[in-house]
Amino acid sequence: MHTTSLESYKQAARPLENELKLRPDNRSAAMLLGLTLFRLGNYAKASELLSGAANLQSTDSDIQYALASSLIRQGKTEAADQVIEQLRTTSGDVPELHLLQAEKYDASGDRAKALAELGEVASSNQQHAAGFTTMPGSFI
Repeated sequence: MHTTSLESYKQAARPLENELKLRPDNRSAAMLLGLTLFRLGNYAKASELLSGAANLQSTDSDIQYALASSLIRQGKTEAADQVIEQLRTTSGDVPELHLLQAEKYDASGDRAKALAELGEVASSNQQHAAGFTTMPGSFI
């Protein structure tokens, strides 16, 4: 991620953190801060905030995706699998599921399975495969 993008996310996090100090029950602020912290690489805090948001807005695939990815990056693959299954139930077999599976396999050291999952994405949607290379922590 570029320094300017990183700074933008840091700047975006400050007012959200302040809002949550004043109003801890503000789920919108928690969701936005969780997504912001995910982009900043603070996966533990992001997954904590996104877990609550995912429970309230279980059909929001962006929240579920960021939550599953945060859990994978913390080594919590069983919890990530539960979120992935919830995402599969609400969204169907979308390319993002294969991206998450690829990330999970890569984190466990199984590059062959990770590449197979990426192959599924590439065959179904070239745009998704290209976009994944810019995600923080991407293994491509």
